[in-house]
Amino acid sequence: MSASKKRDQRERRRRWREKNPDYHRQYKLLSRYGLTEAEYQRMAEEQEHSCKICQRPAQLERHGKLHVDHLKGTKVVRGLLCNACNIAIGLLKENPRILAAAIEYLRVTAL
Repeated sequence: MSASKKRDQRERRRRWREKNPDYHRQYKLLSRYGLTEAEYQRMAEEQEHSCKICQRPAQLERHGKLHVDHLKGTKVVRGLLCNACNIAIGLLKENPRILAAAIEYLRVTAL
């Protein structure tokens, strides 16, 4: 494929994404987590549009959306989290023992 055809193809995709901004999000929710947008919104409402761990409001998050937390390798959804809590859980390898050790470390070393 020529360079100009590739550019045209990229431009067509860009214009389509601009006209259909929610499509990718809805596709990702359904394919990754088995959630429809309506189910996501219901979960957000149940959590009062805030992180399930730290209660950070969704509107403070990038794009005003919380992350879907799920059991890795499955579509089992645990809740909606802010970016920081979602990253923290991942860095702690989703391991309650590591989290408990981190809590104990913070408790013992608190100034």
